[in-house]
Amino acid sequence: TYAPYYVAKMKHGKRLEAALTNAEFMRDHLAPKVRAADPHENRLCHEAKHMVFVLEMKLRASLTREESRGTFFREDFPYRDDKNWLAWTACHKDSNGKKTVSKVPVPDRMKTHKDLSYRERYRILFPGEEEAIEKMGIK
Repeated sequence: TYAPYYVAKMKHGKRLEAALTNAEFMRDHLAPKVRAADPHENRLCHEAKHMVFVLEMKLRASLTREESRGTFFREDFPYRDDKNWLAWTACHKDSNGKKTVSKVPVPDRMKTHKDLSYRERYRILFPGEEEAIEKMGIK
C-alpha cells in the first residue's frame, strides 16, 4: 500500500490517527462493496481488501511504537527507547476480527552491549534526537 510521505516516512501520532480513520472508513464502507464480474476481477477484489487490511495494521503498529529506530521515525518520539521498545511489534487478528498489536522482546543475542552509552550504541542520531536525549538526561 502506498501512503503519503507524511505518514509513511515522517510519522506523527496525529497524522497516523487521521490516516487510521481513513483506513477504517475504507474497510467499513468501500471494501465490502467491491464486486467482480469474472475470476480475474475476483482476485483484484481480494487484493484490494487485503491492501486495506495491511494498511490498517501498519498504522496500528506505527501508533503503538512510541520511539524512533532504524528506518522507523516518529516526529513526536524522535529517540530510541531501549527500556520500553527494544522489541518487535506483532500484529494479530482474532476470530472476531479484532485487531491488536503486541510487543515481542528482542532475543538477547540480538541486543547491543548494555554497558555502552547511548551515543556509543547509536552513532547516527535522528533529527531532534540530540535535544530529546539531553532533556531526558541520557548519556
